[in-house]
Amino acid sequence: MQGDSAQALDALADQAAAAIHSIHAPGAVTAASLVAARELHENVCRHASVHQLAFRLSDPARTPQVQHFGFQVLLTALKARPPTLGQTERAEARAWLASLLVGRAAVYQPYVRAKCAEVVSEVARLDWPKQWPELKNALLASAAGASPELASLALSVWCHIADLLIEDSKELTSDRRRELSGALTALVEKPVAAPELISSLQQALHQHGADGAVVREALNLCRALAVAVPVRALLAHSLDQIIRVGLDVEALRSQAVTALADWVEKVFPSGKSKGQPHPEAHDLARFTALLVQLSRRCVFDGTQQGYEFHRQVAELVSDYCTANAENLVWYLPVSDLGGLWSALLHLARYPSSLVQLDALNGMCQLSKAKDSSGSRGGAPPRPALEQLLGTLFVHSLKNELMPAEGPASDRSEWLLRCLGAPSCSVPVPTFQVWCQFEAQTLAFDLREGSDAVDVGAVKVKSFELVREICPPSASPQDPEGFGSLCRIASLFVGRALTAGGTSAAGTCQVWVAEFDAALSLIERTATAVLKASEKPAGEQLKGILEPALAFLQQVTMPAVSFSGTLEHRRMEFLSHWAVFYKHFDSDVVGQVLQRLIHVIESPPAEDAVKLQRRALDTLISLGKQGALRPAQLESLYTECSRLAGKLNPAARGKLIEALAAAVAACGNLEIARRSQIICGMMEQPTAAFHASPLAQSATSDALLAVLTGAAATPPPGAGANKFEEPNLGKLRDLRTLLATFTGVINKTATPSGVHTCGDNFAQDHVAAQVVQAWAPGIFAVAHGLAGLSVLAHGTGNQAALMLLSSCASTEQECVLGKRCEASPEVLLPGFDARVVGSVRGLLWETQSVVVNALRLCMACSSFWALPDAPSWIRALVELLPSQRLHVANVILKEVFVPIYGMPASSATPGFSAVPSQVQGAAFVGGGA
Repeated sequence: MQGDSAQALDALADQAAAAIHSIHAPGAVTAASLVAARELHENVCRHASVHQLAFRLSDPARTPQVQHFGFQVLLTALKARPPTLGQTERAEARAWLASLLVGRAAVYQPYVRAKCAEVVSEVARLDWPKQWPELKNALLASAAGASPELASLALSVWCHIADLLIEDSKELTSDRRRELSGALTALVEKPVAAPELISSLQQALHQHGADGAVVREALNLCRALAVAVPVRALLAHSLDQIIRVGLDVEALRSQAVTALADWVEKVFPSGKSKGQPHPEAHDLARFTALLVQLSRRCVFDGTQQGYEFHRQVAELVSDYCTANAENLVWYLPVSDLGGLWSALLHLARYPSSLVQLDALNGMCQLSKAKDSSGSRGGAPPRPALEQLLGTLFVHSLKNELMPAEGPASDRSEWLLRCLGAPSCSVPVPTFQVWCQFEAQTLAFDLREGSDAVDVGAVKVKSFELVREICPPSASPQDPEGFGSLCRIASLFVGRALTAGGTSAAGTCQVWVAEFDAALSLIERTATAVLKASEKPAGEQLKGILEPALAFLQQVTMPAVSFSGTLEHRRMEFLSHWAVFYKHFDSDVVGQVLQRLIHVIESPPAEDAVKLQRRALDTLISLGKQGALRPAQLESLYTECSRLAGKLNPAARGKLIEALAAAVAACGNLEIARRSQIICGMMEQPTAAFHASPLAQSATSDALLAVLTGAAATPPPGAGANKFEEPNLGKLRDLRTLLATFTGVINKTATPSGVHTCGDNFAQDHVAAQVVQAWAPGIFAVAHGLAGLSVLAHGTGNQAALMLLSSCASTEQECVLGKRCEASPEVLLPGFDARVVGSVRGLLWETQSVVVNALRLCMACSSFWALPDAPSWIRALVELLPSQRLHVANVILKEVFVPIYGMPASSATPGFSAVPSQVQGAAFVGGGA
């Protein structure tokens, strides 16, 4: 078997060929024949003259199956590590392969030629160009010859050689990579008038342009060359025309798009080659025009095949803009840059979230590059701001706010006008049809297993684009700056407020979705613009405030028909716009306050609780932003005092929080007056807290009786009224009062909970008296809650043990980050699972707010002035070992660590007076 005579090699090759034939014969495969074939393959690969065996097996006279096997054997030998072929054997392989390239390989089947190309490129990886200079001429002659089979083989070999230079390839050393890259570059660039490889490729296409295999290999070569040589050189010799031809043939379109994908990211030099010349302007314009024309062909036709191609194109154009934005803005002629923007807008009007997102990504990158690369003067080449904002406005619509039966006819027509001409091959008569097309493309994405983009991502990218095209640095006189943005958004808002209509189902439609979308477009941009304008101030700030005030006036205009959802969104906007109020006249802020106070006092019947809560949150936002002047703050205090008695405890607490936030942010108000206002507003909650049965007798016995009484099954006929049960109401009222306290202290303290006035903190802090008034009751409640478990186990109260043995679902989520699925709990007779769950949840909420209140008390130096403070803390520490592990951890983390873990240099004023034994007790509790 190891002999290397010609006769022995011929015999072994014939045996291998027979084995290959037996495997491929229909129905002739047996276990014995497979074992024999495997042994024969191993013998062939181990043979000392394996390359000679491969030559004989790959002979054109053999059958295609045997030829393919022969090339695979030779490829395996060439790639073997350690090498099995020496220099002599490789020289024989080079000579034999050269003889194939000049004519004999023309008879091979396509899949055999593909394997042959792999073998040639592997030898080239080892020996070309120095040891195999003949390869170049052989390939160039084959590509330009009369045989389309040899031409496709030659182009395939060049493609494989170029692919060897992929950056992350591990098959080449750095020296070999430079050598191969230099040889390929020389073929593409020299001679300058007619580079050898380019001329060969052009001749191949001229003679065999009708042969699909040749054109396919030409496209693959165009793709691969982008890795090996600068795209600038490829564009200079118009190789993009080959890609253009491939795009016009449906069977070759995929290869053409793939080639383009490799070109777009390498059009301009980057990385180590960044200093190289960039493409000529006319070449760049021609390539950009190719992408623009390709984008224009993306019109939705309802087919999945067409949609997939359109997705590829959108991603391609987006990558082109993302990778080359700065260079495109600087080097591309303005007219061609405008064409690129127009193509992106066309894609943004395609009924697919994925395509829209790609288009918006490209727009954002071009907009960001405008200032960083330098301006060439004149108006930006992008479409008019009205067109862009109209499309973005439609993309910002929330589907859940649109009517289920579809918009009325006038509404539908207006939305389609805002969108612009849809990129669809079929008419889009109504907006509902547009939404149906979007749903169809989403179904295509899901069917193919694609990661369908969240519609919210399109909205976020739309808002980002608005910020880029109306940047904070834009001049107030800029026709496409913030003033124009406010003007166009005002038109959208005005249309939403003054329009109405009746749907096909006969229902009245309020344009809530349009109102929301118009506000969303401008809110984030406005904040950034104001921050940038406040620094230099002057005329630029004035140019921002005037359109902002006009937009506010438009938003506060009454709607034709009332909608609770619209009013809720309007108050959200008033909260976002709070950053502007300190720059507006006091009358403007006063009108906003009047609107909010009216909703708080007399909320509309529709969504009354929701709207009242939103008005209170907006009022808090106004206070935080320092929008209220001292006179307005006094007026608000008067209104709050008047309203406090009319509101439920939760609403009253939010109202007090709003006033506290305003007091803390009003730097022009004296500290003494701030303290008077806070204490005055807290009089009623303080009295209610002291009068609370659970605060008056905050013992573990009393708390346990309330909890077990609240959890007991209601009597027959009680139904939902169970949740108005007195015991449950007591616990809920206590939680609400404590939440009011924590809200006020948080709003009136610095982030660390410590005022910066030194040792006079107890007298100067605006909430010092409130803390001292509440602290005894808060610690009493904390001691009572901490002693529940001890009492339940000590008395053996089964109802109490059952109630305290398991966590509420909200407690699980807080501790574990998720809710655990568990089997239904077995309760004692007389208890309902739903009621027990509600009581546990309320208990956990109460414990959480108590822990927060403890921390805020201990962070205030007025607390340390109380003589009983050390004993309260010591009692709490002593109860820590009896708590469930996560409860003890929460108390240590939220209460003791922020206070006792503070560095001495920043400790709370008055903290040094804490007895050392109390500190020691805290550490003991922490160890427990």
